[in-house]
Amino acid sequence: MKLIRYREKYKYQFKRNLYYTYKRYKNNKIEYNSNIYLNILAEGNKEGDYTLFQFEERDIEIKRNDYIIDFPENLLYKIFNSLMIFWDKENFYCKIFNINNINEKINIIEEACKNEKNLLNEIKEIKSIVNNKDDFFYFINENRIIKSLFGNLYFKNINFSNARKGFFVNNLIGNLILPIEITENIFENKVEIIGKIAMDMIEETLFIKLLSKIVDLKVENFEFLYKCTLLIKEDFLEKVNSESIMTINNSFELKEKNTICAEGVE
Repeated sequence: MKLIRYREKYKYQFKRNLYYTYKRYKNNKIEYNSNIYLNILAEGNKEGDYTLFQFEERDIEIKRNDYIIDFPENLLYKIFNSLMIFWDKENFYCKIFNINNINEKINIIEEACKNEKNLLNEIKEIKSIVNNKDDFFYFINENRIIKSLFGNLYFKNINFSNARKGFFVNNLIGNLILPIEITENIFENKVEIIGKIAMDMIEETLFIKLLSKIVDLKVENFEFLYKCTLLIKEDFLEKVNSESIMTINNSFELKEKNTICAEGVE
């Protein structure tokens, strides 16, 4: 894979829509929009090939079932809106260098939410993650924006074996872990990745039992599709668009879509 370079500004959009046809209502519809700014602070290869970024996320807007999430709940989404990111370009993972600043921000937000019991419980969980080295490493590298920019499948080239390319999807639906086998189509300026569940890697009876419990529906059949498209022009990452779709019994549908694109790119 060629060296990837980055623009200074990207637009990010996330949509998740859980739809029960048989219940005739939509549940957990979420839309998330923001602008991402990247500033390179340092680059080097003395201790490995890396780039140090200042990451800023601004103009965050979140809607749940078409209602805008406002103060004080929207404060939770600003805890990680300013990060100093160390990007390991050999292994495609990120570390955060400004943890002290994050903890200071958590304390300020915690004080602002002192009368909001539910939010305080969430803040407590976040604080626990941030101050556990392993948990925070996993949390950051599974963040949808970080993953799209710096830990994309095409970059990591993760394999189940020498003959099979694939990865694991976490937290898409309940606590199920889905092994996804992928195929890649690589063009001059575009990469297309298509994935489906590797059925030989799961115990199907147990999987269906767990899935039925999560969706509160007797699962008779299901389908899953993963699609990801990357646009790369003159080594610059211009756009990443990924989509996961799970359908069950033609009565349940879960769609999750992430899009991040450089300013001026449609």
